[in-house]
Amino acid sequence: MTLTNILKSKTASVWGLGYLGYTTMLKLQNSGFNIIAYDTNKHQLRQFLNGQHPNKGQIAIWSQMNYLPKLDQRKIKTVTSPKELFKASHLHIIAIPRFRHRTSKDEDITKKLSVIFSKYLKKSKIKPLVIFESAFVPGYIEKYFVKTLEENKIFCSRDYYLGALFRTDWSMERFVNHKDKMPIGGYCGKALDMTKQLFNHLGIQTVKLGNLDEAEIYVNSVNAIQAMASDFIRQLTLGYPSVNMKRLSEVLFRDVTLEDCALNIGTGGEKMTLATDNLIRGSENPGNLTLLKEFQDINISSVLSYGEYIIRHGFKSVAILGITYKGNQKDLTLSPSITLADYLLRNSVKVSLNDPFCTKREIQRLIKGAKITDFPGKAFSAEVLIIASDHTVYKHLSQAALDNIRNKKTRLVIDNYGIWSHLLFDRKTKYHQIGDGRFNLSK
Repeated sequence: MTLTNILKSKTASVWGLGYLGYTTMLKLQNSGFNIIAYDTNKHQLRQFLNGQHPNKGQIAIWSQMNYLPKLDQRKIKTVTSPKELFKASHLHIIAIPRFRHRTSKDEDITKKLSVIFSKYLKKSKIKPLVIFESAFVPGYIEKYFVKTLEENKIFCSRDYYLGALFRTDWSMERFVNHKDKMPIGGYCGKALDMTKQLFNHLGIQTVKLGNLDEAEIYVNSVNAIQAMASDFIRQLTLGYPSVNMKRLSEVLFRDVTLEDCALNIGTGGEKMTLATDNLIRGSENPGNLTLLKEFQDINISSVLSYGEYIIRHGFKSVAILGITYKGNQKDLTLSPSITLADYLLRNSVKVSLNDPFCTKREIQRLIKGAKITDFPGKAFSAEVLIIASDHTVYKHLSQAALDNIRNKKTRLVIDNYGIWSHLLFDRKTKYHQIGDGRFNLSK
């Protein structure tokens, strides 16, 4: 009923009167909402009450056009006590930057909010939707907001719903013109759905993720990728000083896509891995290309981390399905399977391999000491089974075929491409798709 009540009452409590709060209130007013406004920053609150907010400096920062639409003050009730925010509102939007505590006297704004919400939700008969708009450290909301409320016997999804729409815009124009899709998350499925429906109602484009951690990781990662791309092009400028890198970077950042990036055990093949090597070898100053060199190290360590896990947990036999880097193609360049098999064999783990695009002689020449196995039968005789290539023959494993070989001794299945995610394994067999969030290689 929470979303129904929000849209029926058309009342929203907005915490924070800075850029996030001001632009959020504009959006709410455009959708017919009445607003109860508050800020923990007393100076900013006084300025807003006196009509001195936003000032010229703030407008210049918040707007590329040096112009901000006016709020309809008749539909805003500005309060000096947070108590007023809880009386009639089914919606609380936290528009206070999460990093304000770095320069504020407040040790941590999230902790301060959790204390306020604990005090007033305990007395409230309303079960509101609380939405955070500013991202910080992943896990922070749950650790310092949800847990504090739980200590006061106020439980998320029972006494209130918790969602997040993390703002990624840096100007009024970007926000109003919907230049950015904003990541949303929820503490539970219902909160996630309500958050999405609410912001769809407000005309804001969203990227629906899962829990709050995913949304915070997403928004931080967007910024981190942009930062790394900037560092990368700066290093290329040092590595290739005679190249017009300004012109090249304008084209590069416009045309590069990330759709080809794959979450896997490790990258092989000529397209990505050798391209890194080519850039280093062709540079006049290769010592400056530290990001590319670090990528090479990370790529190898990603592969070996699975080998270390297998050895650490005492598995004695591993079957690897697929040696070629790409499905249905014979590309053996820097194959992660070869690297992993060599590492396991050197550590006294029995390794058997299967690849329909490689002959028995080729496999034995590439990986000395490895055995050849057939698929599917004998492959499941190994304790660990790794699907390293997405060959069509592996994709066609049926549930019936799997059921017929349940008596084999495979206890761990590592699926590089998720091609067996639809299959049901017995209780003794742990299935892991790369990046599924259910497998910790460090343990």
